[in-house]
Amino acid sequence: IIQTAQGLAKYLETALGEEEARKRGIVLGFDHRERGALNSRRFALLTAAVFLSRSFKVYLFGEFVATPFVPFAIRKFSAAAGVMVTASHNPKNDNGFKVYWGNACQIIPPHDEGIAATIDAELKPWEENGYDHVTDEYVRGNELCSDPLDEVADAYFETIAGMMCRHKDENSQDPVKFAYTAMHGIGHRWAKRAFEAFGHNAFAPVEAQVQPDPTFPTVAFPNPEEGKGALQLSFETAAANDCTVVLANDPDADRLAVAELAEDGSWKIFTGNETAALLGHWEWVNYKKCTAAKAEGEPATKAQTTSKGAAVVASTVSSKMLRAMGEKEGFHFEECLTGFKWIGNKSMELREQGYDVIFGFEEAIGFCIGDNVPDKDGVSAMAVFAEMANQLKKEGKTCAQHLRELQEKYGFFVTNNHYVVSHDTELNKTVFEALRANGEYLKDAGDGAYKIKYVRDLLSPGFDSSREDTKPTLPVSASSQMITFTFENGAVATLRMSGTEPKLKYYTEMSGPDPEKTAAELAELVEKAIKGDMLKELTAAK
Repeated sequence: IIQTAQGLAKYLETALGEEEARKRGIVLGFDHRERGALNSRRFALLTAAVFLSRSFKVYLFGEFVATPFVPFAIRKFSAAAGVMVTASHNPKNDNGFKVYWGNACQIIPPHDEGIAATIDAELKPWEENGYDHVTDEYVRGNELCSDPLDEVADAYFETIAGMMCRHKDENSQDPVKFAYTAMHGIGHRWAKRAFEAFGHNAFAPVEAQVQPDPTFPTVAFPNPEEGKGALQLSFETAAANDCTVVLANDPDADRLAVAELAEDGSWKIFTGNETAALLGHWEWVNYKKCTAAKAEGEPATKAQTTSKGAAVVASTVSSKMLRAMGEKEGFHFEECLTGFKWIGNKSMELREQGYDVIFGFEEAIGFCIGDNVPDKDGVSAMAVFAEMANQLKKEGKTCAQHLRELQEKYGFFVTNNHYVVSHDTELNKTVFEALRANGEYLKDAGDGAYKIKYVRDLLSPGFDSSREDTKPTLPVSASSQMITFTFENGAVATLRMSGTEPKLKYYTEMSGPDPEKTAAELAELVEKAIKGDMLKELTAAK
């Protein structure tokens, strides 16, 4: 942590100039992760001490914060950079150091590469006697260090209420009752305040998961994306309180999972892509209302309205349902590489080009509504989803019924995504080398049953057989494995190594007029072509 902080500080001084970097300063947030003496709070204090030793202004939050607070604060204070110490939804023994640039987006090239190189050049601790003397009192007693928590929190909730809440007068009459879980993370305090900012009635909390607990005692994995296992206590809480919708944040509250009670008493857990379709359509409908109001000379306070109109950004492995919606409705859809560091930066680019980016998402339950922060935000997303669910209920519809209507209008896009855990880096590399077939690439899979139409490989130098010049439009990487196969039957499959976990992930999607038939066809393709052929070395090892 000390070496990383030193490298980051030195890089900022080089990139911005010492005076500019130090004057603008750095925002530091942390979650509740703890493993003995190694905890997020301590890591944040050490980072602060490093920056203070170089006379940087330091905005160090005094308590656990949701990850979106860091990019929000960077914008508010025009800081040079920010760091959130968190492992998000990873297993309890993990921790992480998430770095944001001065544009409030997570770092991408060339800054990530430049910071890494500077870290390697600054490995010796600057403090000759080490940093054992660093305490909370030592750091916060420095006149350059301040705690921005109250100021940032007040501004954050005022902003999301002003930007995203459209029916506050009606929200206190909520026809839908909600259950909420923070998944043993830091989200409960901030989710409660988001509901208050929108005028919602209080949700029913999963009491056993309210308090931040780094051991995550009631779940095998602290990730609401895992589904029923992670949400079981939420379902029990919902049943005890007559709730029909469950809202779940991951431990650092930048993701949102949603489930809804079906007529047969089962729970419909929405995939990230399905939640994105609902939220994306909701934002588009409200954007249209706003632009219409402006055209009629009425105040249009909920969005900007520029000449190029609305845009939606999604990672390349996410569903293309919103692309189909955009083609029919008239908004721009753009895809980018996987991860919100790319989604956030792409959104900024589009805004600079004159677009109103109303929504960004990734299939891994990450959503960015409007321009509050250029990063995923589970706190604002849960309040917005609740408002949408209430409005749908007043129209006599559930969220699932509304999703079905959207699918009937824009197309049924069926996904089948999963992963294989693999710690064997050499075997992982062998799998991708086999897919490339010495530059010839696979022509079919599943014993020839599934013919491949196009291949896109984003490992440098890159390859895309669908383009005349064979050059991908997305950025290529010298180290990140990601190959996409488009099959003759219309299915698309992307295989990639996770950047944060020892997982080889696969993402598949197929569209068709009959969702049940399409789902069955895609499931068969996954079993025979993906798991049974492309990943056979990994699946055989399990």
